[in-house]
Amino acid sequence: MRRSDREIIDLDRMCELLEEEEVLRLALSDAEGTYILPLNYGYKAENGSVSFFIHGAREGRKAGILQDAARDGREIPFEIDGRRSALVADSCSASYYYMSVIGKVKISVLEGDEKIDGLNTLMHHIMPAPEYHYQEEVLQRTLMCKLSVTEWSCKEHKA
Repeated sequence: MRRSDREIIDLDRMCELLEEEEVLRLALSDAEGTYILPLNYGYKAENGSVSFFIHGAREGRKAGILQDAARDGREIPFEIDGRRSALVADSCSASYYYMSVIGKVKISVLEGDEKIDGLNTLMHHIMPAPEYHYQEEVLQRTLMCKLSVTEWSCKEHKA
């Protein structure tokens, strides 16, 4: 990282951003090419490591890439950003306040109780409630993935 003075290495501080934001972007690629996919997420920070939880349909381009990555053990790049606000300066020097987390994840497809736990984690992050109830037919057609962070860095530019 070029601007190490803006680097955040404290896990609790990084998790502040994860808690505030709702969209994680994955860089996915297949034979058709590469694309960026914005996804809602839930996360867990345990024992110094972080995992994200995402969901979608069991079929389609996204599902195919995620399932292939899980099978192959391939790492996928991710990005989350937030705390954006413009910094106005003179015409020769301008900047922007922000915080971002970038890194790589390994994908696991979840089933059974792990799938329910992952879905609960995601739902709690985007729509907190004491408990959640899922229809079995919806669960059957839902792909639930755990994204285990293998590397990441966090950067913040603030006032």
